Amino acid sequence: LSKAFDSVSWPNLHYILDKWGFKGTVTPKNESVLKKFIWKTKFPRVSKATMLNISRTRGGPGVPDFSTYLQAAQLVVIPLLYADLSPKWVPMEESLIQPITLAAVPWISYVQRLHNLTPMLDQALDIWEKIKYKSKQLSPHHPATPILGNPEFLPGLDNSSFQWWKSKGLISMKLFYGLSGLLNWERFKQLFSPPPRELFRFMQIQHFLKSKNKL
Repeated sequence: LSKAFDSVSWPNLHYILDKWGFKGTVTPKNESVLKKFIWKTKFPRVSKATMLNISRTRGGPGVPDFSTYLQAAQLVVIPLLYADLSPKWVPMEESLIQPITLAAVPWISYVQRLHNLTPMLDQALDIWEKIKYKSKQLSPHHPATPILGNPEFLPGLDNSSFQWWKSKGLISMKLFYGLSGLLNWERFKQLFSPPPRELFRFMQIQHFLKSKNKL
């Protein structure tokens, strides 16, 4: 049943969930319909949790979990924010939130979530907030968090002040860490040869990273 569903019905279901933007309330209804199809009028002999969590290789029935299909269909828009050749809707959406960048949006805390996002991205971020820790998609130090265009780091919203950093690709938190932790100025100079005038901005970034990760 699971393999047949994946190969035949999943592409159509993914298209519907992706393009129509269903909310999570559609999931229990679909699961109810599927349960009736399996058990007819009889009382279910296997719990819902068992049906959804145990694969056929482990002795379960391998029934599709519609909630994961729904999540996948909605979350697929997030990787597109980082694609080299992003869809046309990405710069259009980003124009609504300038000087903040879309690359920073998934890493912003929920309490600071922007209110002028389109429904498609807002819904995807709602799902992301619910599963990002449960699915272990984040490391403790959030290395992919952007430095520039991030509303949590206000100096980075001024592109003119960080032109050198942008030209060197120094735009995410992971680049400011070494094997032993946060880079100091001397080690940073060895790696990237910044002009002396960038010391102040380095200190701004370092202060932000320390407050972010409570180092």
